Amino acid sequence: METIEYPLLSFACEFSDLTAIDCKIAFPHQLLGGLPHDPDRLAADLKTDLKFGKACIAEPGLVIVPRLTPQNMREVAKQLVREGYFASLKPL
Repeated sequence: METIEYPLLSFACEFSDLTAIDCKIAFPHQLLGGLPHDPDRLAADLKTDLKFGKACIAEPGLVIVPRLTPQNMREVAKQLVREGYFASLKPL
């Protein structure tokens, strides 16, 4: 009988720098997705999002901003509210 080692990684298609973010990570009773991030990819994604008027990249537990300034922080807060970012967070 074959022993399965966890976590298992699965990809929707052949692995590449572009598809790495679509990775699914499986544990015996849980499936997680979109976890891997590398600095170059984050920088490229942030640059693209800034071109389209976004102030940051935001995922649960992760907010990437181009520079910490009061103005950027205000814009980020507004974007996060618009996108419902805080809806999945639990209060302290």
